[in-house]
Amino acid sequence: MPGITDVPIILVIACVTGISSSPSRLKTINVQTQFPRWPNPSAIPYYIDPAYTPVEQALIKAAMQKVSDDMSGCVGFTPVAPTSTDFKVKITPVQIDGTTPEQFCYSYPGMYKEGTKTEQRLVLSRGTTGCFDGNVRSLMKYFAVLLGKRNEHQRADRDLFITVDNAAVQANELSKSAYRLYTATEAYSGAFPYDYCSITHNKPTEFASPGGKSFTVNKAPFFIPALPRLSNTDCQLISLMYRCDRTKCAPLDCAGLPAPKPSVNGTLPTGGAPLSCTIPNQKQKVLQLLKAFETRDVQPFAYVNPNKYIQHNLDAADGIGNVQASVASLTDAVRVNTVRIFQDGDYVWAHTEYQFGIDIVIAIDMFRFENGLIVEHWDNIQSTAGPNPSGHTMIDGPTLALDWQLTEQNKALVKEFYQTVLVNGDVSQMARFYAGDALIQHNPSVADGLSGLQKGMAAFVAAGTPIRIAAIHHVLGEGSFVLVTADGTFGSEPTAFYDLFRVEKGKIAEHWDVLQAIPPQSQWKNQNGKF
Repeated sequence: MPGITDVPIILVIACVTGISSSPSRLKTINVQTQFPRWPNPSAIPYYIDPAYTPVEQALIKAAMQKVSDDMSGCVGFTPVAPTSTDFKVKITPVQIDGTTPEQFCYSYPGMYKEGTKTEQRLVLSRGTTGCFDGNVRSLMKYFAVLLGKRNEHQRADRDLFITVDNAAVQANELSKSAYRLYTATEAYSGAFPYDYCSITHNKPTEFASPGGKSFTVNKAPFFIPALPRLSNTDCQLISLMYRCDRTKCAPLDCAGLPAPKPSVNGTLPTGGAPLSCTIPNQKQKVLQLLKAFETRDVQPFAYVNPNKYIQHNLDAADGIGNVQASVASLTDAVRVNTVRIFQDGDYVWAHTEYQFGIDIVIAIDMFRFENGLIVEHWDNIQSTAGPNPSGHTMIDGPTLALDWQLTEQNKALVKEFYQTVLVNGDVSQMARFYAGDALIQHNPSVADGLSGLQKGMAAFVAAGTPIRIAAIHHVLGEGSFVLVTADGTFGSEPTAFYDLFRVEKGKIAEHWDVLQAIPPQSQWKNQNGKF
């Protein structure tokens, strides 16, 4: 984020937002490899147990069709014979013995090909603890889970949004496991805001003892809306998994629904303001704060700790007041195009193109959070250049992190490359970090390929501006994207290096960077240093 004298840097991204069997069958995005995506999502094979009545079978088919419609046909379900050799889903109300009724409903989150079996079970049970209440929505949940959309109420950050009353949850294994928080090795949810409107979010009465509530809602709208469709977040997530057209998802955040607050006696009055069913997570707070440079909206400054804001932009003093003054002093129009944003624990970083008047810059902003508030900020800013020799710009390319389960592995790979090749200077080791000559390069002066990188580095040396890295300061990652910040020199000039890498199949596949000169300490407006 810029200082008072800097060109502002901002970004914009759509709000989007991850199993238990009898402890591990249900839960936002899978990390567990035993539950892969369906290979042909538009025609997932299934058959319905004849133990269901014709009316029940019609409801099941209606639920599947509604999920397919909400996904604009990108996903779908195709009936096959029980004897089909295709791997398929058996939709049933009974246990494996074929006669004993199941007591609860569940689905595996994705395809679960167990041994030599040719089918997996999806249980839609009857009774007071089942999901046949005459409402198609109640069945849709399990088909969304089947696609890989894990239960919203089991996210790792769940306790910020609902409070589970374990004493009120039914005293059986499946009921207890329904509210167990899943771990980072099971599911990933940090990229998306918590969604009260998700089709996979339980209602307070689910798995509760008679007359009780399994949980209470901590924040507005103070209840769980029952949308008759997939929420925008559900659709966005499934679209990401199956490469569907996300622009076809329903409007964002349950817009237009009433958002009542409970009265003194706990009842819900009618009417109220339009509902926003998602609560800003750390990424969205950063997005809104940076966007304020364009909109001049003061509300996002509430996401910054008013008593602690450590600034590493050397053109700006500490404290959020200086940022607010920067926004207030802007006279030219600001255009913001944030292309990608990532998170690693308490750190969020954003990669953005800003236009301030006639000036266009590329920047990476990095923020650190404490207790939900921003307390520290770093950035690197570079004037944009035209396409590089291979036709890539400084900002184009993939934007979404994949392979979240490999985050730590990818961070270790990039750190080893950076330390070995760039800090220690052992260029003989460079090739082992790349898949042959395959490298997509976004540095404005360097061509694609390992060969392009080697030629580019040689050209810098020949021009009298060799790059020398002194020390690594941060290594942050989300899935396939890893950011390294470091200091060194570009020629003889002290320089901050922000290098963003995309890793694919254990090799560096793509690279972006933002370089900025470090001014003499006598010119610093704070004493926190660049890093």
